Amino acid sequence: MAEGLTLEQYEQAEIEMNQRSARRGFAVHAFLYFVSMILFVTIDLVATPEVIWFPYPMVGWGIGLLIHYLTSVRWLGDIRTHQRAVEKHAERMAG
Repeated sequence: MAEGLTLEQYEQAEIEMNQRSARRGFAVHAFLYFVSMILFVTIDLVATPEVIWFPYPMVGWGIGLLIHYLTSVRWLGDIRTHQRAVEKHAERMAG
């Protein structure tokens, strides 16, 4: 028979699950950014070498990627932030 989890063990498991999910989401975002930037640079330099436009989406999307990193990996990676999120979730569930 399986042992029951304590509240602390459950909260820790939820924190770890949220951290993994946040890292995975950022990794997908970063992968798509780099693949897209390679494509944009290639298209720009091959199709219209006289007009260099690829830095604009690179910087714009790069800012979004940086914000995603800071909010989901860096700041959400902080245990206290996750604990607050778990507490807010528990309060919503309680009613």
